[in-house]
Amino acid sequence: MSYLEVRELNKSYGPTPIFEQIDFSAAEGEFVTLLGPSGCGKSTLLRCLAGLTGVDSGEIRLEGKDIVPLAPQKRAIGMVFQSYALFPNMTVEKNVAFGLKMQKL
Repeated sequence: MSYLEVRELNKSYGPTPIFEQIDFSAAEGEFVTLLGPSGCGKSTLLRCLAGLTGVDSGEIRLEGKDIVPLAPQKRAIGMVFQSYALFPNMTVEKNVAFGLKMQKL
């Protein structure tokens, strides 16, 4: 069984499709790379996985469990933004560690 499975995922903003029928899976410990030109939906896909942006349809399964209906804080998926979203005075490592510390991990 895959650790992360994405099946037939669709996202639009109004009448404009951002991505359609995205399918991929990843085993636990496996690295996945999203490649594409600016504006093709890479960041939107990551935001959908983290629960920060809703999906129009499709499945996101983490360890076999459907996480689409879960709030971001219940998904056990983190996202580090390219620009500082937390503390600009801290390193990337300390920004990531802050979230883990807050979850007592």
